[in-house]
Amino acid sequence: MKNSNSYLDEIQRLMNIAKAYNIDYNFNIANTDEYANIHKVVQYLRTQIMQNEFWASISRMKSPEFKKGKDLSKSYFSYERSYMPYSIETLITESFHTHKVSTLVTRSGLSSLDLAFRTSIYFLHSIKENLNSVSYYNYFETETLMQQMERVELIRNNNSTNFDKFINLILKCNPDIIFIENPLAIPKNVNFSEHKLLTAIRKLDPRTFRIIIFDSTLKGSLTNLESLLNKLPGNYLILDIVSGIKFYNLGLELSNLGITTIWCKNDNIKRNFKKRLKAYRNVTGQTIEAVEESYLYPIFKNLNLVDAHYQAVLKNSLTYQNIFYKYGIIDKLSLTPIVTINNHWSGDQVVNIVHNIHDALKARGLNLSTGDSFGFHLTRVQDIHSSNQLKNEHWIRIAPGSFYSEADDYIIKYFINK
Repeated sequence: MKNSNSYLDEIQRLMNIAKAYNIDYNFNIANTDEYANIHKVVQYLRTQIMQNEFWASISRMKSPEFKKGKDLSKSYFSYERSYMPYSIETLITESFHTHKVSTLVTRSGLSSLDLAFRTSIYFLHSIKENLNSVSYYNYFETETLMQQMERVELIRNNNSTNFDKFINLILKCNPDIIFIENPLAIPKNVNFSEHKLLTAIRKLDPRTFRIIIFDSTLKGSLTNLESLLNKLPGNYLILDIVSGIKFYNLGLELSNLGITTIWCKNDNIKRNFKKRLKAYRNVTGQTIEAVEESYLYPIFKNLNLVDAHYQAVLKNSLTYQNIFYKYGIIDKLSLTPIVTINNHWSGDQVVNIVHNIHDALKARGLNLSTGDSFGFHLTRVQDIHSSNQLKNEHWIRIAPGSFYSEADDYIIKYFINK
C-alpha cells in the first residue's frame, strides 16, 4: 500500500526536527498505519528531547551548592522566577538583522499581553494622566484581561470587532495605545488593511508618543516590522506578541511560552521599555525556566522548522474551510490555523457532537485528542462554551494538525452529513 503524500511530508518534517536535536531514530517510513505511526514518532521525539535537554540544562538550575565540583564563590544564582532566557531572546532578535528590535520571552502569550499593557500604561502615565486605548479583538481571554484593567481604572478601552468601526474609533478617541488581535487572521470579507491603519494614524498628532500592540499568534512566525515602523510618523513603539506554545514548540508542547518583539526607532525608548518589562516579569515570575529554554533552544537555532510546521497546519485548515464553506457549514474563509463552527447549538449538543466524533474514531482505532490550543501534529476537536451578560454561546473548534489523516476525512464527512 502506497503511503499518502501528507504522511511522507510529515515524516520529513519530523526527521528535520530529530536532526535539529541530534536524535537518532529509525522512522520506518513504509508503515501502513500512518496515524498510529505519526503518533508514535511524535511521542518518542518529545520524550527524548525532554530527557536529553533536561540533563543539558541541569548546571543552570537551582542553588550553587547543588552543583558538584563548582567553586561556590564564583557561582551565580537567582530565583527561577527571575530567570532570564538570554539565549533564545538573542536568537530571535538577531534573526531580524536590525538594531530597531529587541525581544522578551515570558511564561505565555497572555503573560506577554499582560506585561505589554501594564508596562505601556506605566510608561504613558508619566506624560499623561487619563489614558485610553482603541482595540480590535474578540478572544475571550483578552476580553477578561482588558476588563480587569478597566475596572481598576488603569485605562479606558474602546473595542470593536468591525475593522472600519475600529478605524473610526482611532480618529475619534485619539488613543494612547492601539491594540490589534491577529491582523492577518481576520475573515477575508472584513480583512485587515495596513493602508487604512496607516492613513488613520497619520491623521493623529505626530508629536504624541503612542504604542501599538499586535497579537499575531494565529499568523505563525514573527514578522519583521521594520518597514511598518518606518512608515509611522513621529515616535511610535510597536509590540508584536505571539503565544509560542502554538507553533514555536513544533507541535510537541515542550514548554509554555510567550514572545514579545519590541520595535522602536529610538534606542533609548526601546531599551528602557524592555528594562521595565523585565522588571515586571521578574517580580511576577512570568518567565520560563532554564530547562524550558534548553528544550526550545534548538528550535530557535532552526526557525525554518517553525514556518514549515505552520504552513502544514494552515494548509490543512484551509482544506477544512474550503469544504465547509462549499457546504454552507461556515460562512467565511479565514487565514487561520483553526476552524470554528457555530450553528447556534445548545451546550449539550456541542458536547454530544464532540463525544460522537471521538467515539466513532476510537472504534476505528484512531484516538483523537481533546484539549485547548492548536498547532499540533494530529487534529484536535473541542467543544467551547462562552457566557456573558448578553448571551450564552456554544461552538466547536477544530484544530487541524500538520498531518492530514483519515481522521480528518471522517470529521469533514461527519459535519457534511449532519
